[in-house]
Amino acid sequence: MLKTGLLILVLSFGLMAATPPELLTASAPLSYSSGVLSIPLADTDNDGYLSSTDWDTFNSKQASGNYITALTGDVTASGPGSASATISASTVTGKALTGFSASAGTVSASDTILQAFNKIYGWVTALWVEEISGHIRDAEDYTYVLVQKARYARQVDKIALKCSSGTITAALQIDSTDITTCTSISVTSAESDTTCDTGSSNDPASEETLTLVTTSNSSCGDLYFTIQTTRS
Repeated sequence: MLKTGLLILVLSFGLMAATPPELLTASAPLSYSSGVLSIPLADTDNDGYLSSTDWDTFNSKQASGNYITALTGDVTASGPGSASATISASTVTGKALTGFSASAGTVSASDTILQAFNKIYGWVTALWVEEISGHIRDAEDYTYVLVQKARYARQVDKIALKCSSGTITAALQIDSTDITTCTSISVTSAESDTTCDTGSSNDPASEETLTLVTTSNSSCGDLYFTIQTTRS
């Protein structure tokens, strides 16, 4: 802020004439009034001088350049500053797992999420081998229900049978239909293993019933059985 009675301009070639204060004017952001020449502090609406605080703020700004200000697409986020990223639901439910098909294999670093799931699930299902074991006391000609309305599909792989004495004939059925190669099995006191046909028609599906049918009983006594299945 400058107070003066007369404004005297000095040029290199000498002293010019004095100008009376009442004749002086100033252009914004400068202002002149009653011998006082002033400039306001700059704000949002007005030009003016820059305070040291504002200078420090501007001086600390990030240098100009090409920066990511937002993410779009499957993952979205917006700045400036730190921001939470959001993964769209369709990225997982509509894209990553679409086309899932179990196929055992080794997961590699280049696999997509879907490919990795396929391989892992394939290995898991390959290990879903289950056994149905039982002991029928005083076996007779009868239809024994082993699985009533299966909760999931399975493949019947083989059956082991043994009588405590005597003989009996056994067969595995799915909803009253014989499983190929696992029918008319002659059972004695020596344990026998029978491999069942792996055709799709011989695999109990969900809601179907698996039974053990025994006929031609001849003093079999106690009947022991173990059935190996693999979940489909």
